[in-house]
Amino acid sequence: MLYRSYWVAQNMKSDFLDTYDVGTIYRFLKSLKSAVDKFKPDETWVAWDKRLTYPSTNFRKKLADNTYKQHRDPAISEKVHGYHDRLVKWITALGVYQMYPNVLEADDVMSWLIQENKDGENIIVTVDKDLLQLVDSQTTCYNPIKKVIINLSNFESVVGVPVKDFLYYKALLGDTADNIEGVEGYGKAKSKKLAMLGLDAIKEHLSPESFVKFDTALQMMDLSYSFTKEEGEVEVYTKQLEEQREQIKPKIKEFEELCENSGIYIFSRKINEWRNSFVTEQSIVALLAKLK
Repeated sequence: MLYRSYWVAQNMKSDFLDTYDVGTIYRFLKSLKSAVDKFKPDETWVAWDKRLTYPSTNFRKKLADNTYKQHRDPAISEKVHGYHDRLVKWITALGVYQMYPNVLEADDVMSWLIQENKDGENIIVTVDKDLLQLVDSQTTCYNPIKKVIINLSNFESVVGVPVKDFLYYKALLGDTADNIEGVEGYGKAKSKKLAMLGLDAIKEHLSPESFVKFDTALQMMDLSYSFTKEEGEVEVYTKQLEEQREQIKPKIKEFEELCENSGIYIFSRKINEWRNSFVTEQSIVALLAKLK
């Protein structure tokens, strides 16, 4: 969401946002509110890619011999993530919880949060197709660009393969965005056909060298227990979850002051809308939980 907000801000500038250099912040917060208004969640979590331990490496980089995501422009990443520190205070003022990986990624954080909420409903707001693997009877994905909700009932018609075969399909294809190599000669149609035959059939059809590529990609993409592969990762998540729920609550007056001081009067003039979105839908639930 942050990257998308940044690129839109660069290409759709307006006078009042340029003046205060808050275009990215404005669009991120607008997207966040849109998602909260649409789904009215009991809790809202923002998962960041910023690692708590940096510099560091993780099992994906080791599996890919340090080529994982190495084609991304570090200068652009630095600019985009420069907005992170500024956004944190705005999001905190809204009472939204935020979590970071220790050495892994936001995807792993989201997978862990979903497993922690195994008795509740989960909605992932993302354009990242990797997270589609987490769709199940209690978890849906919402693409805010296409305005599409993906769940078990429409998964195959929207994605192209059944959810049980999705990871095999992705591992055969590879992922150019993350610099994960797929199996040579396998495009979408061929990957779909083989993936739906199951793991044994995949191993039988591929050469030993190709199966190693497939298996490596599969290990890198699988989010089911990825957070258990790094020592201390789960403990870091657990601590953050407890601290966030205990310490963070909406402070709409602070949010209003941030808007005023930054010149985002379009938000401060409608502060009651922000209060209705983030106070009534979240803090009351949190208060009742504490009273129990």
